[in-house]
Amino acid sequence: MRRALALRSAEARLNAQEQIDDTAAREAARHAAHASYEAEERAAIAGNTTPADPRLPRFSWVGTTGIFEPLPPTVWRVPGLQLCAGRPSMLAAYGASGKTLVSQSLLLCAAARKPIWGEFRIVDPLRVGHIDHEQGNHATRKRYQRLRIGHGIHRDEVGDRLRLVCFPPVYLNTPRADDVYARECEGLDLVLLDALRGATPGVDENDSKIRECIDRLTRVSEKTGTAFVVLHQAPKPKDKDTDRRTVARGSSAIFDASGSVFDMTRTGESPLLVTHEKAPAEADGSLVEKFYLSIEDVAEGDTPKAGVRVVFKSSEEAAPELGPRARRAALQLQILRVIAESPGCSIRFLRGNIRGSKDLLADAIENLLVDGRLANLGTERSAKYHLKDASSKGANGYIPTPPT
Repeated sequence: MRRALALRSAEARLNAQEQIDDTAAREAARHAAHASYEAEERAAIAGNTTPADPRLPRFSWVGTTGIFEPLPPTVWRVPGLQLCAGRPSMLAAYGASGKTLVSQSLLLCAAARKPIWGEFRIVDPLRVGHIDHEQGNHATRKRYQRLRIGHGIHRDEVGDRLRLVCFPPVYLNTPRADDVYARECEGLDLVLLDALRGATPGVDENDSKIRECIDRLTRVSEKTGTAFVVLHQAPKPKDKDTDRRTVARGSSAIFDASGSVFDMTRTGESPLLVTHEKAPAEADGSLVEKFYLSIEDVAEGDTPKAGVRVVFKSSEEAAPELGPRARRAALQLQILRVIAESPGCSIRFLRGNIRGSKDLLADAIENLLVDGRLANLGTERSAKYHLKDASSKGANGYIPTPPT
């Protein structure tokens, strides 16, 4: 009996001591937390905001002084196309439209310091790279060889400024892709990525998360000064509307994450219509005037298609080659763009800003009204034209895409 009482007494003393120890430990932890909080508050007031855990990443803040320091001028790799370092530029077009050939011509001419497509001049020859996820080694090299012949460029004019890699082992969604791209693109002025879909396997282009892959190129560009041009598919014609963000297939985050955005379309065998849909943040906001590109075979000796070239053409130069449908689509595009920039404009205003026959202009406006793409919010005698889709969304600033 005495032994049992002694055991119970010992257990009670042990439990009491454990409670005292637990209370003391909790109190000590509370005091430590409070002391840590007070220390952090004092540090914040003093301007020393070192995080408690040194393993956490830090923001690289730029202070007021740094923000307002004079900036060096923007380095335009191709000034006429507004291509520069920063967010990657994008060329969107349908499959088999010629966007890769056109882009290869851009790289080759840039490396040889020739005017791009015979029109857009550069100051110095550029060191360029081509990352191919689409065509493969043989097809890509064959095209470069044909383009060299077609553009009349001698091998020595290119020097060692053109390089190519096909199906690299690293994708934009591969861990540490930023570091690999930064290492491989160091020293290059301009890099073509063909194409976004192949460089992001397993990523749903309709999910806004695809922006993470494009943002990686922006970070690489910030480190290396490399300007990137990314090729991407345009949506099917039935999916296009007056929202300029739809020129690239998939999530609108693709458009948002890009710098310059070009839309390339073609009707039948007519020249390619290139429309600048978005200017980079580094530009003054103006867009490159629309233009056309003609892909032409060039003979050498007895071989009629030994070479190929890409030739710039203005709207006036391309007009004779455009079929009736393409001419009508081009005129409608001009009308939609002018009204998008000047909602509520009159027929007189349109005539003053669009070249061509008054009758053709009137017919094009009538067709747009019938198709429901335009709305006249004025009267028949005093028209005030608006984009019908854009006005319902409250977004007259949308730049339309060519009607189909």
